[in-house]
Amino acid sequence: MKYAGKADLGEFTYVPASKGRLAPNQIENTALGSVRISEKVADLVRRATSVELERTGVLLDERSPVQLVGDVLRLRADDLGWHVDWTYCVRYTLKRKQDSSNLHSAIYVVSQRTSKLSSADYFAGAIGGLIQAGYEQLIEDEKARAILAATPAQPASASADPVPPPSCLAAR
Repeated sequence: MKYAGKADLGEFTYVPASKGRLAPNQIENTALGSVRISEKVADLVRRATSVELERTGVLLDERSPVQLVGDVLRLRADDLGWHVDWTYCVRYTLKRKQDSSNLHSAIYVVSQRTSKLSSADYFAGAIGGLIQAGYEQLIEDEKARAILAATPAQPASASADPVPPPSCLAAR
């Protein structure tokens, strides 16, 4: 999908790391051991979102009155058994920079199954695919698209933070 728009790209957080449950570069997994990637999850998602915004036609501009921020609620690999069942949950929030009010906030959930008998490069591709699919849900969201395309000075109506579905919540 392509359309013109403008936004400032703000901070991204990896919620499990900010709560001390995981390291900033660690993916939640169910098998023994831990899965770590070469960079912080929040930085990876922010960078990927930046690339996808530009591919869509959204100009990244610090002077934009609208800022896009992201919270990675979950990046999980259920790697017990013959397959890896991935779950990725991201909350994208569009804010009016003037007063930090929410213009739109939504949680996007992606699930995918991959073979366990694959190389590390394949898993890196799977993670990239999850992030891209989450972004695609954002960019296809009519409310988000209208805000990015119009870059309004005033919110039509402020939206509250959505409640994460159970698949996005960590086991206690």
